[in-house]
Amino acid sequence: GVNPLLVGAVVVLAVVAVVAIVLLMVRDGGSDDDPTADDSRSTAADTSGPAGTEEVLDEIEMSEAGRTVRVQLVHDGPEAFVVLLAERDGDYAEVDRFPVACPYLDISYDAGIEDQGNRQIFFGWVNTGTNGYGEYGEVQIDEEMLIPFGLGDAPCPTEP
Repeated sequence: GVNPLLVGAVVVLAVVAVVAIVLLMVRDGGSDDDPTADDSRSTAADTSGPAGTEEVLDEIEMSEAGRTVRVQLVHDGPEAFVVLLAERDGDYAEVDRFPVACPYLDISYDAGIEDQGNRQIFFGWVNTGTNGYGEYGEVQIDEEMLIPFGLGDAPCPTEP
């Protein structure tokens, strides 16, 4: 015969191995082969933003107490976003984002984001002449978050 203690040890090891594999898959958000798996830790690991057609319109760096973050103004078609990137393991990764209130139109140009001092930012673009869009926000560097001010209070410009 087979030693019952040996059989029990093999069963326990098999159960531990299965549980460890399941926990690793849950922690990693699923298989790397699954394009729909949600892995927020790897979103925007490079400074070009998430994969797809998203384009960086402008980017600034802000520092406080020896910590530097990047703030980007990006768009994907008419949808525009302000994105906060913080350093993770020697690279910048997305930690926060919010959608802006107005669409980035086909006629939009001269997009920018500016540091207004005291962690305040201004972002916007021009559509025609002086007709354009602009809003303000705050960057909380230590908390790694963006706070928009009054988004959507002013009417959005429209295409002529």
